[in-house]
Amino acid sequence: GSDIPIEGIPVRACSRCGGCTLYVRTRNMYFEQFGLNRPPFEETTNPTFFCETRTHRAILAEVLDCLRSHGGMIFVQGERGSGKSMLGQVLMQQLRECGKTLSLSLSAPDTNRVLERICAGFQLELPEQGTNEKWIARIVKTMTEESRTHGAILIDQAEHLGSDDIAALKDLSEAAIPAGLKLGIAMLASPEIENRLHPEGGGSLSTTSMRTVRLATLKRNEVAPYIETRLRAAGHVGKSPFTSAAIRRIATLAGGQPRRINEIAKHAMICASWHKTKSIGEEIVQFSGKESIAMDTIPAHQSDNKRRVPSVAKAPVNKPHDTAAHSLATSNVGRLESLVKRVDRKSVVEGKGV
Repeated sequence: GSDIPIEGIPVRACSRCGGCTLYVRTRNMYFEQFGLNRPPFEETTNPTFFCETRTHRAILAEVLDCLRSHGGMIFVQGERGSGKSMLGQVLMQQLRECGKTLSLSLSAPDTNRVLERICAGFQLELPEQGTNEKWIARIVKTMTEESRTHGAILIDQAEHLGSDDIAALKDLSEAAIPAGLKLGIAMLASPEIENRLHPEGGGSLSTTSMRTVRLATLKRNEVAPYIETRLRAAGHVGKSPFTSAAIRRIATLAGGQPRRINEIAKHAMICASWHKTKSIGEEIVQFSGKESIAMDTIPAHQSDNKRRVPSVAKAPVNKPHDTAAHSLATSNVGRLESLVKRVDRKSVVEGKGV
């Protein structure tokens, strides 16, 4: 096989199973069925897909007030999949007019290297044997010269920050004040960040100058506008394919979490396209929600023989379909590599899958 990109995802194309060809057919089919020009429910930080709720407006107002007016540090906490990264991109769009800005997304290896990452983001030459004091002085000087009075730094996945990182950012924020720079630092983090701020055994950081706002899950009456926004951004025109009952069921199954809403809605649209129906009802959503949960709960260590895609024999729409192909299509297409490995190769080779 060879690596080929599908919607930006590298996938191992297997000449024996044809799983990638099947995925492309499935994707094109549901795009055409619902008049889409791009995936409506894939993970993205594109602000075009942003649906602003009352909670979002309140958080944006508070964070922007902090970053624009007096500077300082502010944490935006939310569970994984709650839409923090998307919110961060919307923030950056509104902050770019205020002065020099920088957006970073961290990973575990970045622990205790945040000042170095900021210097690299501003394309500053790193001082030899640099200390925190030297890095802070260089950052403040650069931002003061280029922004004059205002600047903002946004750090996504800030739960990867170490305690020393947070202390260094606090020093950076305070060092900007004598230079006449109102520097705002916004950190988007999952609740694990509390372990850094208040570690067991004492020694917690002083958080008197740090503010915290929390991003809640969507309310039931916000799920329909969220789905509609995503569909419109992907090119859908006209009435939503999801019935009112289907949306209520999505809200229940997903618990208001945007990432789960995306997964269930995506599965439902693929399932509906296989059955050639443009109306997505509660039964299809219920089935798609179970398929999504089943995929999430399959242990990763199990062998390919045991980790089969859940059966679709009891799909809600009573229409003849190929079990192997339908089972692949209604699974989580975002996890392509694992799905291609789990396709029943025998059925595909015999002509049943593609």
